Amino acid sequence: MNVHYIWIGPPKDNNQDVKGPIEMRSEFGPECQIYFWCLDAMTTRFERKLATVNRITHGITVRSIEGALRSAGGRAFRWLYWYGDKEDWAVAQMLRVVQISTGEGSTVRDYVNAKNAFAYFLLYTWGGYVMDTNVMPDDIGRARLPEYDHFMSPLIGTKETNIIGHDRIIGNWLPRWRGGGRGGMCLASTVMSELRGNRIFRDPKQLRDDAASQQTLPNPECWMLYSPQYNSTAWRALEAFLCSWERLLVIRARFQRGEEVAETYHACCGNAVIDALVHAVTHGDDGRCLRLDPRHCWTAEKVGETPKIKALRIKKIYQNTHKLQNVQW
Repeated sequence: MNVHYIWIGPPKDNNQDVKGPIEMRSEFGPECQIYFWCLDAMTTRFERKLATVNRITHGITVRSIEGALRSAGGRAFRWLYWYGDKEDWAVAQMLRVVQISTGEGSTVRDYVNAKNAFAYFLLYTWGGYVMDTNVMPDDIGRARLPEYDHFMSPLIGTKETNIIGHDRIIGNWLPRWRGGGRGGMCLASTVMSELRGNRIFRDPKQLRDDAASQQTLPNPECWMLYSPQYNSTAWRALEAFLCSWERLLVIRARFQRGEEVAETYHACCGNAVIDALVHAVTHGDDGRCLRLDPRHCWTAEKVGETPKIKALRIKKIYQNTHKLQNVQW
């Protein structure tokens, strides 16, 4: 079983970067292979930081993000595109995401964009679990990480979270993989991150009314995801986010020029990764809209500000200042 953690940036003094992996390592034996993915320039520093836990034979393997991407083009991975062709463009796009998001003028939100893109990349190409570095075992018993034959994501269904309407397309933009008008005719499919970002400023009652005739979803989250290797749902999430990232670049440029406030850019980025997830889990391989299968979701409950998946005895500790503040319903 592969378990992946991703950290973009240098090591943190407060161990926010390695606490989750170390705690998870203590719960499992060699049947669980834990990988810690970081930037190439940081691999030596993280290897030193994890040296103590790695004295055991089944420690935490540190790997380079850029190194994996450089070796992936057509050789390391088998690409299963919906139409039967290789899609090496995704590797090239991933490299662009990492290089631009960690380059000059980058913010924490840019780092998170790179982390989110690489998370979807790992889900498809390696498979297994991908977790934020502050996801770790709960204190109610031994953690569980079962294998599934389908994609899995957390779903928080409490009244404190906002509802996302799986509603019809607005505008005429379609993802690059949907030629000839085949499928993809809804907002979740278009991944219109800028539009989604603007929606958080609208009246909650109006949002509720707009979505009343459509399927509504309790708030999906992506701090812990699972996928079998080469799963088509994971591919849809990866491709959708890589396409929507091009739109984020436009908003990022406006933010850097002072034409957008940071909150708008952050909201668009946060919505983009969730839009990609919603698109992936509400569409079939042929692009048709589907109702979300609740069996493909973990029920996550919030205890205070801490989401917990009790069935797996897993929790997430919120420590990030970039957390998206959604409309409360």
